[in-house]
Amino acid sequence: MARILAIDDDENFLISLKNLLAFKRHEVTILTNPFRTEKYLKKPKFDCVLLDLKMPGLNGFSLLKKIHRFCPTLPVIIISGLSSEDAEAKVLKEGAFEFIEKPFDGMHLLEVIERALQKSRQNYPD
Repeated sequence: MARILAIDDDENFLISLKNLLAFKRHEVTILTNPFRTEKYLKKPKFDCVLLDLKMPGLNGFSLLKKIHRFCPTLPVIIISGLSSEDAEAKVLKEGAFEFIEKPFDGMHLLEVIERALQKSRQNYPD
């Protein structure tokens, strides 16, 4: 089990994502307001963040930078419908663990999350 923070302005998407991740018994905190992210990063440690790029008011590019200022080794997986090679290259350059395009294959997402969690465990061994 891992603690995952999922940030997206689409609440229905987040609920579906939470249900998918429950399959692997992950504890998922969902956040529809990206401006509240800082508060959540100061609380209990998360093992991974799932982040959308296109949200009103604060885009995922800016939020990725903010997350890495607070938690530089925290794996952040971008899940976005904003698909372009430029967007993918930009977030990977900014330190995102991986870019996954919406719609996505659930099993692929679970595999990527598992790799991200392995990285997180290396950074924060028990």
